[in-house]
Amino acid sequence: MKKGTAKKLETFRQELKATFVERDEVVDAILTTFLAKHHAVLLGPPGTAKSLTARAICEAVGGAYFERLLTRFSTPEELFGPVSLKGLKADQYRRIVDGKLPTANIAFLDEIFKANSAILNSLLTLINERKYHNDGQLLDCPLYSVIGASNEMPEGEELGALWDRFTVRLFVSYIQSDGEFARLISTGGAPGQVTVRFTPEEVKELFDAVDAVKLPASTVDSIVEIRRGLKDEGIEPSDRRFVQALALVRASAVLDGRDTANEDDLEILRHCLWNQPEERSKVAKVIGMTANPLNAIALEILDAATEVYEKARREKTSEAGVEANQKLKGLQERAAKELKDGKAGGRSTKKLEEVADRVKAMNAEIVKACLGI
Repeated sequence: MKKGTAKKLETFRQELKATFVERDEVVDAILTTFLAKHHAVLLGPPGTAKSLTARAICEAVGGAYFERLLTRFSTPEELFGPVSLKGLKADQYRRIVDGKLPTANIAFLDEIFKANSAILNSLLTLINERKYHNDGQLLDCPLYSVIGASNEMPEGEELGALWDRFTVRLFVSYIQSDGEFARLISTGGAPGQVTVRFTPEEVKELFDAVDAVKLPASTVDSIVEIRRGLKDEGIEPSDRRFVQALALVRASAVLDGRDTANEDDLEILRHCLWNQPEERSKVAKVIGMTANPLNAIALEILDAATEVYEKARREKTSEAGVEANQKLKGLQERAAKELKDGKAGGRSTKKLEEVADRVKAMNAEIVKACLGI
């Protein structure tokens, strides 16, 4: 991949993070999914910038964008186009697909799990195989990625097949940090400016770069170990899901500007290898301890800091502020020690550095809110 394209990708990544408040993890996960040409589903309440993120990516890559809110009353015409009247006169049941899902590069389907049986089979084939059957004619669809969204988990075997089509699964919540929320309010909720635009040649470069990423034997060994660790926890993702995960690992490397995967790239699997919400923490722990123990420590520190932060935010007393300040400082000291040891041991400390910065910001916010300092 050319240096200019790699630099443009990093600029785009940072612009998205600056635009969408407290959505760094979501931005990275969706970009990784797009680079891997897979699909992601965002789970959470409305009003969390899910469609804006999808639209921003589509505008940057210059592709055809399709967006639809599904209900149990949605019809095939809404997704696949109206039936051609001229075709009916010739005894053909052909749809006019122009501008609809079969011609899209990126699609955002809100309330995806409200898809009814009338559209489900065609939707499954299109998402999985990039094919659409139109009156016996098999159309090749130019689809890169579908981003789905839902307020709830899917229920029933029929929707289970649709759920399985999404390689990446993310929970998205409302903004937690008071400081970040204040930043959102100060802008009137208007999204920032994303200036990057990719040419079709550059988009192809990105996809080709993903295919060319090298997977060291140590990375493959780590994935085998992750599989074994998950099995010990009673979690058994399918072989197909692990194969799909390899594309995400490669895409993660490209997103970080590398042509060889490393232990940090395995972190994306936290959003790929769980099936039920209660499995998420177990999956994260196994991946963290296998890929890079520092990442597991980072998550442990972040979880502890978030609990302290939220408690102090609820109480908003000077006593709560003093207690939170002490605990958060202790967590910062622990992070600093782990960082020092990790660097001395040659480990990647990127995740731990990010968490250390977040804990520091939490502490500053609590000190200001509870102690007025």
